Amino acid sequence: MLEEANDCPHRMKEKEEPWVRVVGHGDFSIELRVYVWVAEVNEGWRARFWLLENVKKRFDKEGVEIPFPYRTFVYKKDMPPSRREELTGAEST
Repeated sequence: MLEEANDCPHRMKEKEEPWVRVVGHGDFSIELRVYVWVAEVNEGWRARFWLLENVKKRFDKEGVEIPFPYRTFVYKKDMPPSRREELTGAEST
């Protein structure tokens, strides 16, 4: 991320170097944020989108995978009968 941030054509090169911080932990992620100096708001938006695209491409190139949550659904009809149902022979709805 830092290498890509240093290559960003929209950042102010005369200001301090870009830096990265951990800003959060999720169920399936560690949230990182890269900080760069820009001259004005419009350059900030350009830098943001440039970095999003180039960091993603770099992650793909380097084999860094973005985690994806998986869910397993079990339908009631696929579950074994409850102990009560076994004893009474009753079928639940």
